[in-house]
Amino acid sequence: MQVAPTPSERFALEEEWKLTEATGGQKTGAIALGLANLVGVVVLGGLLADPQTRYSLAQSSLSFVLSSFPALQVCSIL
Repeated sequence: MQVAPTPSERFALEEEWKLTEATGGQKTGAIALGLANLVGVVVLGGLLADPQTRYSLAQSSLSFVLSSFPALQVCSIL
């Protein structure tokens, strides 16, 4: 006579696994750098809102800052 398998025998059991091997200090450092990046993008956005700053950047051949700002915003959010 066959015995019906128990639920644990019929289904794969989940195992706990670590997402990362980083230490607590490394995780804290990564969070701090991410926050610094976000704050930097917000400050840069405030500076670029001023038309005089935009004009000064264009005159000093740093207009790439204006064109790369949307990409910086996306990177700081992700």
